Amino acid sequence: AGLNVGLGSGDDREAIRENRRRAIEAVAPGAQLVTLHQVHSPLAIPVVFGDKWTQSGQLAQIFAFMALPFTLNFFASPALGAAGASRALMFLGGTQLAMTAIFTLVAAPHGLYAIAWAYVLRAYLTLPLQVAMLKRISGIGLTDTMMAVWEPLVASGIMGLFVHFTLAEVTLVTSNPLAQLILVAGSGAFVYGVALLALSQTWRRLLIGTARRALA
Repeated sequence: AGLNVGLGSGDDREAIRENRRRAIEAVAPGAQLVTLHQVHSPLAIPVVFGDKWTQSGQLAQIFAFMALPFTLNFFASPALGAAGASRALMFLGGTQLAMTAIFTLVAAPHGLYAIAWAYVLRAYLTLPLQVAMLKRISGIGLTDTMMAVWEPLVASGIMGLFVHFTLAEVTLVTSNPLAQLILVAGSGAFVYGVALLALSQTWRRLLIGTARRALA
């Protein structure tokens, strides 16, 4: 009961739920695109920062699996804060911090990549706790969240697979690392945009409306 503080009326809960859904729908496509572009980070980071940063590119590729928890976690704190659930926020943050510390200590003897995978695992293990708290305090359930995020999530997955399987093909087209990066990033963004428009009626309406205003 101590976590269930600061709740407003049913109308307040509905407003919080609707505002969070709209916020996720608006921001999730960009967040998913940025996160999934880490798939080609082993190519991008050496080009931008030099060969000595190659290992960072491989780490970023691991963190690409953070696409879903990153997007959802970005809105969890504001939603809980809007509901006045400061104790829940402290509990969630403390749990995430404690598990991060424990997982890091366990993974540390196995190297840097093990620590990265441990962090990704921790994010997914604490995600159900976050979802349960949001449901209890603000009425925002897993169904509400997934309805708002599934379209960009699927589109980003399609883009990630496309980039993964075309990286080798791009090297046959050109041996220039910068040209390879431009081809991969550009084609990946194009595939993501097409997939998102094919899946999302909301973004199709937005594109049509923007085009009509531009041509008016």
